[in-house]
Amino acid sequence: MRIVIAMYALTLTLPAMAQVKKIEPLHQIAQSISPIGGLCFIIIICFILGAWVSLISALLQRWVQQKMRVISEKGTYAFLLGIILTFFITIIGVLFGAASRDFPPAGIIALLSAFTLWSALALGLVPVSWVIGGKIAKTMGIERDDLSTALLGAFTLFLICFVPIVGWTFALYWAIVAVGLWVTRA
Repeated sequence: MRIVIAMYALTLTLPAMAQVKKIEPLHQIAQSISPIGGLCFIIIICFILGAWVSLISALLQRWVQQKMRVISEKGTYAFLLGIILTFFITIIGVLFGAASRDFPPAGIIALLSAFTLWSALALGLVPVSWVIGGKIAKTMGIERDDLSTALLGAFTLFLICFVPIVGWTFALYWAIVAVGLWVTRA
């Protein structure tokens, strides 16, 4: 009789024991990142972004000025060319990436297309940050045309990425314009 009661109790408690709350890995990672760590990450990215904008602005002054003029005169054209260029480079990367499973040297072309897209974006964001910073400074009534306006634009573009939908759309538009600057002439 005791065995029957023990078996009955065991069958009632096993489903309850099996329902132990499992924490999904992504949720666990999200809980392990503290707000202070996230803030430090944002500050480090801002420093890197500021150093990048400063370096490219100092090394390629004429190029940055020329591309700023392109944005002000042919911004829509740069956007359309950026969409086309981004689309084709992405398609090339995806196709050669898929082909690299059967033919490994095709992976090199996929990596080169990804590198091309990222470098076009990284270099094109420098004149974009100058234009955004200039527009913000002009809106605030500050007439400055130095590195602080470029840094203001770069930080604004970075921080607006944290605003859902509207910020993402704004950042995507300027990222596509930055890629389109490579093929747009003044």
